Amino acid sequence: MDKIKEKSAVFVSIVEEFDLPLVSFYLIPTGGSREDHEALSKASERIQTSLLEKNLMVVTLSYLPDDESGAIPKHPKFFITVSLTNSVLQHTDIDYIISVLEDVANDKSPTTTPPPLSNVEGKPSVNSPIRVLHEKFLRDVLDIFYKEGLFFKRSEPSSNFMQPDELARQFDFHLNDYPREHSDLLEDFRKVIKFSPHWGHPYFIYQLAAA
Repeated sequence: MDKIKEKSAVFVSIVEEFDLPLVSFYLIPTGGSREDHEALSKASERIQTSLLEKNLMVVTLSYLPDDESGAIPKHPKFFITVSLTNSVLQHTDIDYIISVLEDVANDKSPTTTPPPLSNVEGKPSVNSPIRVLHEKFLRDVLDIFYKEGLFFKRSEPSSNFMQPDELARQFDFHLNDYPREHSDLLEDFRKVIKFSPHWGHPYFIYQLAAA
């Protein structure tokens, strides 16, 4: 929250004090007006979409309903919320997140890179089978999950975004008259991990499911 307040010309917090592990704010792009709530609301939508499409990080797009009573200060309808519940997040990560948000708000490529590895890197960001037929397959599934779906480095993408039609081409959804080979199922499992949001990634800071 202090870092956002330091950049009050760009970041405007919805609440003035840190409330739980959630921080909500909107950004004012260069040349934007603090009073143009419709443009700022659209900017929040654009920022969330751009972060996802560029595989940078996952944030929440929050909604503030209209309040005719005047009890709630006037803000753009849509704004950004980040969740700081992931235990591996550090101050250097917060600096990186703020820098990326500011760059993306101004339609620029990020000017910073994820912070280097630290001493917490590598920690978790954390029908009935028939043994003779399925034990090896299930062990292989768990091995793939352990190696490819549990631990993520900051230098790796927090998601591998694809549009629905692109994603559909990565899998064979045709119903065949014969069962799939275990090797094919394992390859599909790898793809599911690859194209799913990585909840344990330090930069998966989506409000409802971070960490």
